[in-house]
Amino acid sequence: MKNTFVVLALTFSSLISFASSTCYVAKTAVPEGAPKAICLRDLEVDSAGGSVTLNTDLEDTVKKALQISSFVRHNEERAKFVAILHLQDFNDNFGCGEAAQVSATIAGSLNTTRTPAVDPEALTISVSYDHKNDVCHSPAQETILEYVLSK
Repeated sequence: MKNTFVVLALTFSSLISFASSTCYVAKTAVPEGAPKAICLRDLEVDSAGGSVTLNTDLEDTVKKALQISSFVRHNEERAKFVAILHLQDFNDNFGCGEAAQVSATIAGSLNTTRTPAVDPEALTISVSYDHKNDVCHSPAQETILEYVLSK
């Protein structure tokens, strides 16, 4: 089973580009196949379309669109958002086999009066793994990896 990871960087209705890649590192040890760091090149938040599009340095994740699950506007200039991307949904269809779900979540605040509109230090990035060795007899084992801004 191939693990896939994604991370992002944001803007309000326009693209936010970073002068160089902005990197986030895992707070704890990561399992085999998981990146120790996620670097973002740019990000776009489209509140009308309900998505966050990101461009990362990770293979297979360039220009992925995350679905906005929460968008709360505080006033005309400020809003908070949470976006989720389901990266993998694997289920062994032969009886009581293995199953796994992997999703990435990014949360942050937008402020159109500052540049960049999304503060890289205020972004939270996490990847959640739910795994069952036997879908008929074992409960899911959840692992959450959190990434923080590299300084």
